[in-house]
Amino acid sequence: MRLARSGAALVLACAGSAAVAVDVSQLDYGCERGAQVAAIYISDTDPALAILQIEGRQVVFQNVPSGSGARYAEDPAREIGYIWWTKGDEAFLTWHAEDGQETDLLRDCRITPTE
Repeated sequence: MRLARSGAALVLACAGSAAVAVDVSQLDYGCERGAQVAAIYISDTDPALAILQIEGRQVVFQNVPSGSGARYAEDPAREIGYIWWTKGDEAFLTWHAEDGQETDLLRDCRITPTE
């Protein structure tokens, strides 16, 4: 299933509570080595969320403070695991290890035009 492009609203219904509409957008990125990344952004939550398909599983990221652009962390409390960085139409993915080492996984990702 693909979510609609930017500006779509997703209605979530939870057992025992009212339905809530949230702003959802999907952007597709083309990265180095021909890698493709589909990112779903949910901006009406606190914190904002990004969902990416990485290594065969969906990874949910939370927006964390950034000096410039947007930074989304898989584990914001400890800031280990995947980190997704975006600024304008560019993005990249890193792995942040427990020892503080950061490894670039995907570089030079750019939003691909919609058809």
